[in-house]
Amino acid sequence: GLKLFVPKEFRLNSVVAIEKPEEIKTGEFIDHMIQKYHVEISGAFGRSIVRIGQMGEQCRSENLFKVIYATGMTFRHFGQKINLAEGMAELESSLEKLEY
Repeated sequence: GLKLFVPKEFRLNSVVAIEKPEEIKTGEFIDHMIQKYHVEISGAFGRSIVRIGQMGEQCRSENLFKVIYATGMTFRHFGQKINLAEGMAELESSLEKLEY
Protein backbone atom coordinates (compact mmCIF):
# COMPACT_ATOMS: atom_id res chain seq x y z
CA GLY A 1 0.00 0.00 0.00
CA LEU A 2 3.00 2.33 0.05
CA LYS A 3 3.89 4.43 -2.96
CA LEU A 4 7.44 4.88 -4.18
CA PHE A 5 8.42 8.47 -4.91
CA VAL A 6 10.57 7.97 -8.03
CA PRO A 7 9.12 6.52 -11.26
CA LYS A 8 10.44 3.01 -11.98
CA GLU A 9 12.58 4.03 -14.95
CA PHE A 10 14.56 6.53 -12.81
CA ARG A 11 15.03 4.51 -9.61
CA LEU A 12 18.47 3.68 -8.22
CA ASN A 13 19.42 0.27 -6.90
CA SER A 14 21.13 1.84 -3.87
CA VAL A 15 18.23 3.82 -2.37
CA VAL A 16 14.45 3.71 -2.32
CA ALA A 17 12.26 6.73 -1.55
CA ILE A 18 8.82 6.10 -0.07
CA GLU A 19 6.12 8.76 0.04
CA LYS A 20 4.58 9.43 3.42
CA PRO A 21 1.57 11.49 4.43
CA GLU A 22 2.34 15.14 5.19
CA GLU A 23 0.87 14.80 8.68
CA ILE A 24 3.58 12.33 9.69
CA LYS A 25 6.62 14.35 10.72
CA THR A 26 9.76 12.87 9.17
CA GLY A 27 11.88 13.39 12.29
CA GLU A 28 9.34 11.66 14.50
CA PHE A 29 9.06 8.79 12.02
CA ILE A 30 12.84 8.30 11.88
CA ASP A 31 13.22 8.64 15.66
CA HIS A 32 10.54 6.00 16.24
CA MET A 33 12.32 3.54 13.95
CA ILE A 34 15.65 4.12 15.69
CA GLN A 35 14.27 3.96 19.25
CA LYS A 36 11.90 1.01 18.76
CA TYR A 37 13.61 -1.10 16.08
CA HIS A 38 17.24 0.11 15.98
CA VAL A 39 16.84 0.83 12.26
CA GLU A 40 18.08 4.11 10.80
CA ILE A 41 16.72 5.59 7.59
CA SER A 42 16.75 9.13 6.14
CA GLY A 43 14.39 11.87 5.17
CA ALA A 44 14.81 14.33 2.32
CA PHE A 45 15.06 18.09 2.11
CA GLY A 46 11.65 19.59 1.38
CA ARG A 47 9.95 16.32 0.38
CA SER A 48 7.42 14.25 2.27
CA ILE A 49 9.37 11.02 1.85
CA VAL A 50 11.62 8.66 3.75
CA ARG A 51 14.65 7.10 2.10
CA ILE A 52 16.14 3.66 2.72
CA GLY A 53 19.70 2.88 1.65
CA GLN A 54 20.30 -0.55 0.14
CA MET A 55 24.04 -1.17 0.00
CA GLY A 56 26.53 -3.46 1.72
CA GLU A 57 25.32 -5.03 4.96
CA GLN A 58 21.85 -3.57 4.45
CA CYS A 59 21.36 -5.95 1.52
CA ARG A 60 21.61 -9.11 3.61
CA SER A 61 18.21 -10.77 3.67
CA GLU A 62 17.87 -10.65 7.46
CA ASN A 63 18.47 -6.89 7.38
CA LEU A 64 16.01 -6.38 4.53
CA PHE A 65 13.30 -8.15 6.53
CA LYS A 66 14.14 -6.08 9.61
CA VAL A 67 13.88 -2.81 7.67
CA ILE A 68 10.61 -3.79 5.96
CA TYR A 69 9.12 -4.85 9.30
CA ALA A 70 10.31 -1.70 11.11
CA THR A 71 9.06 0.57 8.32
CA GLY A 72 5.65 -1.09 8.18
CA MET A 73 5.22 -1.10 11.94
CA THR A 74 6.26 2.56 12.13
CA PHE A 75 3.70 3.53 9.49
CA ARG A 76 1.12 1.60 11.55
CA HIS A 77 2.26 3.43 14.70
CA PHE A 78 1.45 6.70 12.95
CA GLY A 79 -2.03 5.49 11.94
CA GLN A 80 -1.45 4.21 8.41
CA LYS A 81 -3.13 1.01 7.23
CA ILE A 82 -0.28 -1.20 6.05
CA ASN A 83 -0.54 -4.83 4.93
CA LEU A 84 2.76 -5.82 6.49
CA ALA A 85 2.30 -9.53 5.88
CA GLU A 86 1.89 -8.89 2.15
CA GLY A 87 5.03 -6.74 2.09
CA MET A 88 7.08 -9.36 3.92
CA ALA A 89 5.78 -12.08 1.58
CA GLU A 90 6.67 -9.96 -1.47
CA LEU A 91 10.22 -9.51 -0.16
CA GLU A 92 10.53 -13.25 0.42
CA SER A 93 9.23 -13.97 -3.09
CA SER A 94 11.64 -11.51 -4.69
CA LEU A 95 14.61 -13.00 -2.79
CA GLU A 96 13.70 -16.49 -3.97
CA LYS A 97 14.05 -15.30 -7.59
CA LEU A 98 17.64 -14.12 -7.09
CA GLU A 99 20.51 -16.32 -8.13
CA TYR A 100 23.47 -16.39 -5.78
